Amino acid sequence: MPFFKRSQPAAPSAVPPRAVPQLHPTVYHEALRRAGKPVTEGNVIALAEFAAWNLALNAHAWFQALGDTAAERRFDDRFNASNYKADRLGNVPDDMINFLWSWNPRVHAGLQEFAGMMSETIDRKLRKYGDVLPMEMWKDE
Repeated sequence: MPFFKRSQPAAPSAVPPRAVPQLHPTVYHEALRRAGKPVTEGNVIALAEFAAWNLALNAHAWFQALGDTAAERRFDDRFNASNYKADRLGNVPDDMINFLWSWNPRVHAGLQEFAGMMSETIDRKLRKYGDVLPMEMWKDE
């Protein structure tokens, strides 16, 4: 009879379901309608690109704060724009949120805040442009 029990490996903790609303397409469509802009594929892609750049800035701050350079490299490799086909560009921010949500529960609250703040940021940004949104809107911040 052994004196010590072998410790059982800890069961992997399940990641709770994503508690951040999908951005594509509903959030983008609603923002365009509120601003009186046409809901076109080009406008949706421009908003998705703007959201992706904002989310990437947050993600890199989280990677640095938590000291996970390996996750940062995986994120950068996965979300390199050349890895996405044109018909999937609108989904990039949602895919980023899924990656980050699964990566570390410590960023869940930040991701939830991001979704709300991004809607407000998009609303403010749309006032600057006409009916056709430019790509790289993040550059004029």
